[in-house]
Amino acid sequence: MNILILTSHLNIGGIPRYVINLAKYLKRRGERVLVGASPGVWQSKLIQESIEVISLPLNTKSILSFKIRESFKILNKFLEAEKIDIIHANTRVTQFLGFRLFKARKVPYISAFHGCYRPHIFRRLLKCEGVKTIAVSNYVKEHLIKKLKIAEEKIRVIYNGIEIIKGYQDEDTERRINRLKEKIKAYPLLGTVSRLTPEKNIASLIKMMPFILKKFPLAKLVILGRGRQEPDLKELVKKLALGEKVLFFKNIGPLVLFKILDVFISLSKGEPFGFSVVEAQSAGVVTLVSNSGAFPEIIEDKSTGIILKEGTPQEVVEALKLVLENPQFKQRLIENAQRKINDFFTIEIMGKNTYNLYKEVLEEK
Repeated sequence: MNILILTSHLNIGGIPRYVINLAKYLKRRGERVLVGASPGVWQSKLIQESIEVISLPLNTKSILSFKIRESFKILNKFLEAEKIDIIHANTRVTQFLGFRLFKARKVPYISAFHGCYRPHIFRRLLKCEGVKTIAVSNYVKEHLIKKLKIAEEKIRVIYNGIEIIKGYQDEDTERRINRLKEKIKAYPLLGTVSRLTPEKNIASLIKMMPFILKKFPLAKLVILGRGRQEPDLKELVKKLALGEKVLFFKNIGPLVLFKILDVFISLSKGEPFGFSVVEAQSAGVVTLVSNSGAFPEIIEDKSTGIILKEGTPQEVVEALKLVLENPQFKQRLIENAQRKINDFFTIEIMGKNTYNLYKEVLEEK
């Protein structure tokens, strides 16, 4: 099968990670995979796997941009010379591009929705949902049905998948873990990995730290990520006089951080899936999450993690006490979470389900 996967860019982010994971799986099963996107720092990950990359000027959020016209010209010419069986589009602009290529070249396309989007009139009129539509969770599926009026029978829920890493073999990674552990020195060490944007609700987590410190005076919070809210969040830390109790990092790998965390916390609002939550669980970190978005699908309360029903500081403190003061309960959460990940959230499961959808589309063609 010849598969063209489209995304806006190959810089650090959830959708590029999804594209890379899927492309690697398809390549390893013997399919021809091409990725069309604006170049980015993660392009090397595809090149290492000998996956073909088509460079496109797609770093835009507007379907009216001249960059879409230029990208269409490049791909239309490519499809004139090369056989592509199916197109898999992953962002609004690439879904529109897939729609145009479908009209011009009759190549079926699938649209994957990785989040919930404002249902403005233009989006409702031009859904670009593809021949089939992938939703990365039931939460996203319900949004597509209710807000964008996409027919339920067109939608398939295919959860994102992560790469299961059993351990670290290289000495360099172990040294980085040990240096970070020595630098931070805290118990419990709490952490979150996220874009620093309002919907991730990092400010609420910072505001909880004074309450957490009353019960756990040696606690620290590590925030790993980048985003436009960073200056405001740092100002909030200063205002609350939290000093070295809240630390910001940008340039360490999440998997390195997970190795030293005691508890991972996400208070994100309307999370469509939760890559970092699942990765933390896979690495053996207990997770506390908000009762929002897809989290109730991903987490089974007090079985694979803890769902914060109200999200109050008092509730977070009680959840931390429950986990940290009951080692057997904590270990049970970790083991149950890792079993669930192996059953539902691996790259292999995601890839197989996606490939089966491709076959379904081509059989109906």
